Parts: sequence; C-alpha cells; structure tokens
Amino acid sequence: MRALASAVRCFCVVTKDSRAFNSLPVIDVSALTQPEQSAEAKLQVAQALHKACRDVGFFYVYGHGVPSSVCKDVLKEARSWFALPAQEKQRLTLGPDTHYRGYQQLGANVTRFEGGFQRDWHEAIDLYKEEDPRQLQAAGSPFSPIHGSNQWPHQRPDFEASLRRYFQACLQLGGSLMQGIALGLGLPERTFEMHEVGGTRPETSYWVSRVIHYPPLAQGSSQATSSSLQRGDSASPAADQSPQEIERSVQLSCGEHTDYGLLTLVNQEEHVSALQVKNAAGKWISADPIPGTFVCNIGQAQDPCVLLCRMDRQSSCDARSTEAADSMRGWTELPQDIMQGVIQQMHLRDVQACMLVSREWRRLIAGVLQSLKPRRLQVDSLANRFPAVHSLDLSSCRVVNSAQVAALSAVSRLHSLNLSGCEDVEDDGVAALAALTNLKGLSLHNCCKVTDVGLGCLTALTLLERLDIGGCVAVSVRGIGALARSLHHLTCLKIGGTSRVATINDCALKAVHPLTQLRHLDMAGCLDVSDAGLTAIGHLVKLQSLILWNCLRISQEGLKVLLKVSTVTTLSLRGCQQLGDDITRSLSALKHLERLDLRACERFTGSRLRQLSGLTRLLEINLKGCYKLADDGMAELAYLRQLRVLNLQECWQITQAGLQRLSGLTSLTDLNLQGCRNICNAPDVGLAGLSCLTKLAVLNMRNCDGLTDGALAPLSSLTNLHTLDLSGCQQLSGSGLQPLSCLVALTHCKLQHCSGIRSPKDLSSLADLTCLTCLDLCGCANLHGATISCLATITSLRALSLDGCHHAPFIDDGLAALQGLAHVATLNLQGCITLTDAGLTAIAHLTSLVSVNLQDCCAISGTGFETWTSMHALTSVSLQNGPCLSDAGVSWLAKITSLRTLNLRGCRAVSDAGLAALKTLTRLEHLHLQGVQNMTDAGLVAIGQLLSLRQLDLTLCWRVTDDGLTAISGLVNLKHLDIAYCWQVTDAGIEIVKNMVSLVTLHVMGCHRLTPAARTAVSHLSDFTTPY
Repeated sequence: MRALASAVRCFCVVTKDSRAFNSLPVIDVSALTQPEQSAEAKLQVAQALHKACRDVGFFYVYGHGVPSSVCKDVLKEARSWFALPAQEKQRLTLGPDTHYRGYQQLGANVTRFEGGFQRDWHEAIDLYKEEDPRQLQAAGSPFSPIHGSNQWPHQRPDFEASLRRYFQACLQLGGSLMQGIALGLGLPERTFEMHEVGGTRPETSYWVSRVIHYPPLAQGSSQATSSSLQRGDSASPAADQSPQEIERSVQLSCGEHTDYGLLTLVNQEEHVSALQVKNAAGKWISADPIPGTFVCNIGQAQDPCVLLCRMDRQSSCDARSTEAADSMRGWTELPQDIMQGVIQQMHLRDVQACMLVSREWRRLIAGVLQSLKPRRLQVDSLANRFPAVHSLDLSSCRVVNSAQVAALSAVSRLHSLNLSGCEDVEDDGVAALAALTNLKGLSLHNCCKVTDVGLGCLTALTLLERLDIGGCVAVSVRGIGALARSLHHLTCLKIGGTSRVATINDCALKAVHPLTQLRHLDMAGCLDVSDAGLTAIGHLVKLQSLILWNCLRISQEGLKVLLKVSTVTTLSLRGCQQLGDDITRSLSALKHLERLDLRACERFTGSRLRQLSGLTRLLEINLKGCYKLADDGMAELAYLRQLRVLNLQECWQITQAGLQRLSGLTSLTDLNLQGCRNICNAPDVGLAGLSCLTKLAVLNMRNCDGLTDGALAPLSSLTNLHTLDLSGCQQLSGSGLQPLSCLVALTHCKLQHCSGIRSPKDLSSLADLTCLTCLDLCGCANLHGATISCLATITSLRALSLDGCHHAPFIDDGLAALQGLAHVATLNLQGCITLTDAGLTAIAHLTSLVSVNLQDCCAISGTGFETWTSMHALTSVSLQNGPCLSDAGVSWLAKITSLRTLNLRGCRAVSDAGLAALKTLTRLEHLHLQGVQNMTDAGLVAIGQLLSLRQLDLTLCWRVTDDGLTAISGLVNLKHLDIAYCWQVTDAGIEIVKNMVSLVTLHVMGCHRLTPAARTAVSHLSDFTTPY
C-alpha cells in the first residue's frame, strides 16, 4: 500500500483535477490544535477539511493556535525591513552562491500563464529549512543547489527571532492540519508523520517561506519602465519596448501559478485584498483577508496517502492558478515520459515494491528505470530488464568478478558506473569497459587487482569526466600517464586512498600534467608524494578542489605551487604534519578559497593567520586537533571577520582570554569548542567573548568540563542559537543553566553526562523554550523523577533521551507528568532500571510516539503495554536485555499493529507462547530474537506468517532446528537471516534456506553440524551486514 501510494503521489505531481466552487470554506480547527479534545470533535473538523481539500483545495482556518502576537510581529518586522533603501536590501540578494536564499528584488520573479511568461511586481525574502550539504552527502542524499543556510534579514535585529517563532508555530499548525486530513481519509491520525521520507513532523518537515511585499500596481508600472530600461537583462522587457507594453507586463503583483508544496499557510495583511483563486470553470474567486485566520491550500507535493484514497477528486490550486488533467488511467496507458518522471521521483524501496505487484508493472517500471544499486548482480538479464539504465552502482555487490563486468558492455547507455570495493575485478574486466563509450563517471576505488594494463584500456573512454582509482595499489605512473594523455575531458580525479596505503609517487603526479580541465583532485593518503611532485599541479589552472589528507612529506616549500592555482575554493591539508605557520603565505594567494581544512596539523599555531584576512570568500576553517593553537593564535584568527564556520575542537590550550578574541567574528553561525577545557579559566568572566556572536546558530562546548554555574551567562544574548551541546560539563547545575531560558530559538539541546543536574528544579530553565524539539539527557546519572516533570510545558518536544539515567528515583512519576507532550515521537529510556510497568502506563499518553527504546530496563514485565493499544504511530520498540519481560507483555505489544521493528534480544523469559502472538504484526520488517533461548521451532511457525519481514536475527537460539527453518521458508521478502550458533541446524536446513530467492545475507557462524559443502553452497550470502 505504501509503495502504491508513493507511485500515485509522484504521478499527481503532473496530473491534477480541480472542481468548480464559488466561495472558500472557513473552518474552525481548534479541536486539532488544542489538547484534550474529544475524538468526535476532531473527526468533525477532519471531515470538514476532507471536503475542503476534495472539492476546493483552498480554505480559511481559525482557532489555529498561532498567537496573534506572533503573526503581527512578523508582519510588523517585514514592513520595516521592506521600507529599507534598495541598496541595503540588495545586500541579501539571492543567487547560486547563497543557495537561492535571500532577497528577490522587484520584478525579478516570473510566473507562467497560458500566453507566455509574465514578470511579477513584488519583492520577497526567500527562506528554506537550513541543511548542511556535507551531512546530506554523507547520508547519500542527492545534491541540490538549494541545500545550505539562510540569509537572515539582519538589518532588523528582531526580524530573525520573530521569523523563527513564526515558523515554529506554523509547523505545529501544519502538523495538526495533516492529522485532520488523515482522519478525514479514515487513516490513523499520525499517518503522515510516519512517512519514511521526512514526514510532517516539524523537526523533519521541509519548509519554504516567502515573505512578500506587494507595492501598488500603479507604482509598479512607472518604476518598471525605469528599472527595466536600466537593467536590460534577460528577465526584463526588451529595451525597445514601449511604455505601454512595459506597463502591461507588470499588471499583476503575482501571476497565475500553482504552489509546489504540500500545504501552504498564508498570513495576509488585514487591509490588503488581492488574493484570488481560480476554479475549474475558469472563474476567479477572491480570498479577502479575515482577521485571525490563515488561508490554506494544498499544493502539488500532496501526501501520497491522500492521493491514493481520493486521487480522482483531489484538487490543487493557488493564487490565480489552475491546471486540469484527465482522470488517472491505468499504468499501461501512461505516456513514456510521464512514467519515467514518476519512477525517478519514487524512493528505491517503493520502486522495488511496485515491481512485485504484477508482471506488467515490473516490465513497465524496469523499462524506464535509470538508476540501479543492486545487492546481487545478474548481468545476463540486466540490459534486457533495464534498457534505460544510465547509472549503475555495484558497490554493494561484494561478489563482482571480471566476467560479470565484461558482460556490462551490453548496457550501452551507461553513463555512470561504480565498482568501488569490487576486489575481484581484474584487468580483463576493466578492458571490457572500453565498449561503454558513453561512460562519463567511473569508480574503481579499492579494486586492488587492477593494474596499469587495465587502466590503459580505459583510454578509449574519451568522454570520461570523473574517475576514481583510489586504493588501486597495483597501478603506477605508466597507467596514470596513459590515462592523462587520452582523457582530455576529465574534470574529477581521485588517486588517493584512505583505506589502503596508496602507491602514488612524484612521477605519477607529474603524469597528470596533461589534464588541464581538471577541477577536483583527491590525493588523500599519497604518502610518497613530496614537494617536488606537488609542483606538477601548477598547470591545473582550473582546479577548484584539492585534497591532500595525510600527505606527510609535503612541506611549506611544496605549497608554493598554490600561487599558480588561485582558483581553488576547497583545500584540505588534514594531517600534513610538516606544515606550520609559514603556509599562510601561500594560502593568501587563493582569493577564491571558501573552505580550509587544517585538522591535525600539529605544528600549526596560528601565529600568522592574519595573512588570510584578504580572503573575503573564506567562510569555513577547521582547526580540529591543532593542539598548539593558543591565545596568540586566537588573536590572529580574529582578523578573519568573514568566517561563518569555525572548528576549534580539542584545541585545549585556548583559554578565556583567547576566547575573548572571537568577539569580532560577528558573522559566525557555527562554532565548535568541544574539548577546549581551559576556556573558562576565569569564572568571573565566563564566556563573555561569545556574547557578541549574535548570529551563532550552532554551538558545541562538549567536554568543556571547566564550565561552572556562572559561565553561561553571556549565552543569553544568543537568541538565534538553535543547537547547543553542553555534554560532559559536569560542574553545571540547575542555576548554571538559567541563561538558557533566553534562547528562544533553541531546538536541539544536549546535556549528556551533566551529573550536576540533580535537584527537582534543575531543568526549569528549559520550561519556556517553546521551540525546543530535541533534548538529550543521556548519562545524567543523578537525575530525579521530579526533574523530568519540569519538561511538561515544552509542548514542542519531539525527541527525549534519558538513556543511562540508571538509578533515577521516581522516574515513573516524572514520566506521568509529561502527559501533555502530545508530539513526542522518539523516547529513549535505555538503562533506566527503576522504570516499572507503571511508567509504561504513563507513557501511554504519548500517542505520537514513533520509536521507544526500553533496552536494559530490567524491571519491566510488559503488563503496562496493555495501555499502549492507541499508539497507532509507533513503529519501533526495543526491549533488549529485558530479563523480566513476559509472554503476556509480548502479547499486549503484539496488539500495536503499526510496529515495523521489534527488538527482543536477550529477553530470556519470552517463549513460544509470547512469540505466537506476534502473528498479528503484519507490517513487521525487522525482528531481533538473539538469545531468546526458550524459543523452539513452534515459535517460528507464527513468525513464518509475517510476510513483510525483511530481517530476522536468530543468533544463539539453540533450540531451532531444520524444522524451524522450514517454517520461515515462506517469508518471500526476507533479505537478512542470522542463524549463528543455532547448532542444531544441519545441511538439510541450509538446503531450505538456499532456495529463499529474496535472501541477500546469511550468517551461519557456529553452526557446527554444517558440512563444508553446505557452507560453500551459501558462501555468496556470507557477508552479513545490518541493513540500517
């Protein structure tokens, strides 16, 4: 169902149906936004929302819970900001360098309508959810030019704070509205929060905000003539246009369009009547302001569950916008381009599930699929099954040999191929790749059997732009030279290797000389490259990124080559231990430098950092582990006033005096002081140097164990701070945390192992932080149950961790006080050994819970789960090492049919009777039963009915025999099976498992009765990895 819903969602991005209407509904949603409302009241509102979404797609809401002061403050600040002089506003002009965030000037926006393109007469500030591109890349998310940080309107000191309060309140409202929409569809209230790609929870939902100013159109007409003639750009009318033509081009403040989001909330000025909505009959309906309301509309990216249930009646429209489409047809009637667009937008798991629906669906989807990352490679059918595939990633297929790679020559459309870690690929396999003449990207990372002979065959790939041969320890200057002489389009080359000792030397680096188009060069771990070899990169005049991690022989003399490659924007010298302060002279020539990594450069003291003050684009410096950096170096660092990100982790010689030097770096948004233990050596002064950093959004002071109660006072001025880590600051107590009450934008707070937090009111300073969503109190061993009760007013809380609060007294009572935290989705109580079933009963009121960790809670029998039956959003529960967990407790847990992950490892009291109840968990995908020693083959009979199961861990389940494996042989979706130390399993059982076609990994260590033949038969499944 989820996969089908995803398919429908993607289909409806380009196909929509709207209905005729003559007015917009006005709906009181207070039953959704106010706590303790009856189910009947919620359902009544849900039905009204359902009708509005189905028939109109546009509606007013009141009783929304957003304080009027929040709405008025943001409008007041916006009016003041837009009244600033144009040159002042243009300091925040958006563009590629700002991730398309910031100020959009008058006439720059263009909307589409039937007759062509029309310029809009308005100006706006565009703000998106802030995301770190590096973290997204590490998580495997695709790159997007909008990933980054916002340009906040700093000219008005209170504007950013008012915006953040407004955004948080709107996200809360949006989540409540989506709950109502779910109820209106007859779905569980938390359905949309459970969506696997983000969901609608405020902390994961992707939001976009436009603060828009609409000048009078008469003013727009006259000004347009002047500004357009001055600019003469491509978005403006031509210079020879008549004034009348120019006036017609700005007759609308914002042209006809459709919103691209899931749900839009419009906060209108009470005196402005301009918003209009177009119905299916082509009539424009006014949406005049109604005091105390938001105008809401559903956009293109509607949730798949809505579209699946009502796709033939759902509408999507916006200000002066409408698009009609025919009713959805069968998949077989879809045009090829639409089908391809649908599949490319779907999550990989959903694509795989849809391919199991029918043979027709499998054929159609395979015919348009462009990107593949298989676990097992079936080369013989690849070209026929996936004729449109352009990108193939085989890094997860550990058993890939040369013969299989050679067979890829049939996939003629291949543009990108990843063979990273395929250690069995040899030269003959690489030679066959020469037939893939369209190839633009190739990774042979850690293909250690590939030699110069194989590289020489790649010279036929004349279109190749990206090549990774890092860790190919058998290649030499001969092979690299052959590539460099032939691959003239190469822009990205990786020849280093972080997981192996690279064999690249000076001669090999000099062979790169002909690659004049190279923009990215990675030589991480090239231990044999010296200063002499580094001179070769002086010819790479287009170089933008240079990685020299752990190139230990490079000194200041070699870095003089940077004077010739001034185009570099990213430079990593991490671990280059010969480098000292002299390098700043060479670095000062890199006028385009944006990111500099000097981690673990142990000789660097920072004594000449002021020489980098001319690098106006330098925004980020990483000095982690430069332990010789002291207060003198901090004085030099103060000259780099443009810095936004600064990492001083483990620079333990910095004292309070050095920290004071940072007061001039007022552009800083991210500061890491982890392990700087001496920054509070003068308790009376504390962290005064930080008080001026008012733009700071992220501050890490983990393990700054010198911080005492008076030290945090300067933090009270950091009203833009949203992430704070004080973990390991053991001298801090409740009085020391009082300044945190001023951090109104704080969303994430870590106080791990702050053992000074102990008295009942020590967390009272957090009570008024209305934006706080994540609080981590892991390891606060002296925490009291009454202390936890102080959190009851933080209704914005989404994640709470009490992991390691082993002996916290009255923890049951503390949890009982949190009943009002209706939005908590993640709760970690691991190791809370004083938690009892009474505490479980208290948790039952947290009906938004998605994940609960009760590992090592040894006093739980599970009877408290009787009260959890209304937790329809709960998907993951861990009860690992629960010695008292009973069969009755498991039976109550089995009534939570939304569960997808259940961990019962080490629950020794659980037997077949408890496991038999699990057959009702039809959505369960991951089940961990390691060490459940009372389980027999009879228990596996019930588990064999869980057809959604993807992973099953039976390690150390000694009573399991071949009959038990027969009982689970019908699990058609099972991919990962662990039967390690199930010593009663024989070859007959392995024969059964071997025929489970979906199985990807199998672990049989300790199965002593298996013969070598049986082990060989399943050796291709022996690489066992946890899939999450």
